[in-house]
Amino acid sequence: MTDRHFDNYYTIMTQSRRSLGLRMFPRRFWDLHRQYLSDPGRVSFYVAYLGDMPLACLGAGWGEVWVTELLSGTSDAAREGSHFSGEALKF
Repeated sequence: MTDRHFDNYYTIMTQSRRSLGLRMFPRRFWDLHRQYLSDPGRVSFYVAYLGDMPLACLGAGWGEVWVTELLSGTSDAAREGSHFSGEALKF
């Protein structure tokens, strides 16, 4: 995942959590997750786009016998346009 894609991931997560009235972890928290978990292949971060517009994001982690969703979110633009991009990412 490029820095630009990760920036979009963080922006979408911030928008989603804000819309739900939830606090967002600081950017440093996510940078450390990316650095220490995605490098050994324990976590992947995904972003769905419509053209150049980021719509949704999903963080997923796994071990030997499990897969779990860390956090997912949908951008303000996707919610306003009734895109179900967050669900599409899960499949």
